[in-house]
Amino acid sequence: RTKSWTDQLGHPPLPHTMPVADPGSVWTAFPDASNYLHLVFEDAVVDAHTGIHWVNFRSKDLIPSGESFYKARHQRWADKAGYESLPSFLPVREEGNVWIPYPTENEVPRDLELVWACSRRMDDGYFWACFPSAQAAQKGERFFPARTKTYAQLLGIETLPLALPCVPMDEAVWACYPDKQTFESLASGTFYSGFCRERPEAYWVLHGGVQDIVEGEQYFEPRRQNFSDLLKSGDTLPTWLPSGPDGSRWGVYPDADTFFSTGVPYALKVIEYDDICWILHGSQDQVLPNEPYFKARDLDIIQKLQLPEPPSSLP
Repeated sequence: RTKSWTDQLGHPPLPHTMPVADPGSVWTAFPDASNYLHLVFEDAVVDAHTGIHWVNFRSKDLIPSGESFYKARHQRWADKAGYESLPSFLPVREEGNVWIPYPTENEVPRDLELVWACSRRMDDGYFWACFPSAQAAQKGERFFPARTKTYAQLLGIETLPLALPCVPMDEAVWACYPDKQTFESLASGTFYSGFCRERPEAYWVLHGGVQDIVEGEQYFEPRRQNFSDLLKSGDTLPTWLPSGPDGSRWGVYPDADTFFSTGVPYALKVIEYDDICWILHGSQDQVLPNEPYFKARDLDIIQKLQLPEPPSSLP
């Protein structure tokens, strides 16, 4: 034989999917296993498309004389991309699953047992592939254990805060995220955000329906009753509430803490009575969406009842 196996095989390029190997090691092409089983080698990978056997040797000195070779990639993809931890934008997965980043989808070894591949990208454009276990992941690559808890579980949220506004839409649901940046890294054009509310415990996003929630995440049915109906406060303003300045409005809340947690700027008056908290707002612009508010009485009691001035004899 006067030609190297690489030349006889048409001098094929080294596939992108070759696993990482030790620095200084090389890859050599063989047509079948019988040509290299008697040699001292580190790894062998069969290209599923061409049938070529790619064999890794610790150094070029160990390959048969006259054979062509290719330098092996010795830097793991995660290290090359600068990843030290799992990005928060990747979805929740089953216990034991692991993620590996690849520069493009072409580098992902399709002959391995992939359970899911995520095409959502950060600014660097890396493609994340999910493997069922560390044993199933591509050998030599750095992997990251998958997040197995939903954002709601990580944040310790079990119920929807009352301070979130009433939502009359039938199919809409809330989902929570650690912060705005995490949600925006997920929102690649496929998620509908009807309303967003940044709160101390989480960043809440109103989605058009369950189908718009990020895969595996928990969702919460919105409060569909406004506070007035929920607290059975009635359709009219109680006459015993004091008057307010022109344009002011009374709103109904379960308690003062619920009101202050809504993020409404301020209250002119706060009156708690009979398990209902009445808040006097300066104007209609300061009220929560979809809540009924009552126009404040602008006359004091004496003016409203058209009473004369009290006689001076009154004690």
